[in-house]
Amino acid sequence: DCIVADGDLLETLRDFRYTLHDLRQIADHSLSSDGASRAGLAALKYVFVADVEVETLARIIRDLPDEGLFLRQVLEYLLEAYAVHTEKLRAAAFHAKSSEGESLMQTVGEQLRAEGKKAGVLQTTLRLLERRFGAVPSDVVGRAEQMSLEDLEACFDRALTADRLADVFQDQGRN
Repeated sequence: DCIVADGDLLETLRDFRYTLHDLRQIADHSLSSDGASRAGLAALKYVFVADVEVETLARIIRDLPDEGLFLRQVLEYLLEAYAVHTEKLRAAAFHAKSSEGESLMQTVGEQLRAEGKKAGVLQTTLRLLERRFGAVPSDVVGRAEQMSLEDLEACFDRALTADRLADVFQDQGRN
């Protein structure tokens, strides 16, 4: 009863079964007996360490499954959230999984490049739409953000010659 909250929230909190832990106080090997869980928790544990060591990154990568979505997600998280240089992550990947290290980094690198290309095409398309047709409504921006790279490129091409904003998205409802 040391929590100040309204009655409904207090009832919910009394039954709350999850606890928060400062992962920095837990040894890496004690985070979990499951390798993938341990890797995910360790990735969270070290996110605020200013200059995380290659060996620490290698331990995280070593505990990851050899393939799959979770592997890719954790590697992307390490690149984005840690602000770690790609070469440092590459060294850790080779240290952890020497036979798969290059393919791991290529997979993540390819995805990041594709996402970057899509973001660039999106930004350029929206800028072109604004220059040609004025302020772009938020629903149009949201629609464009959900498009594939190929659809965005097609919209960009149509935006070059379209007479109306609606003409830019003419084929999108048919796909």
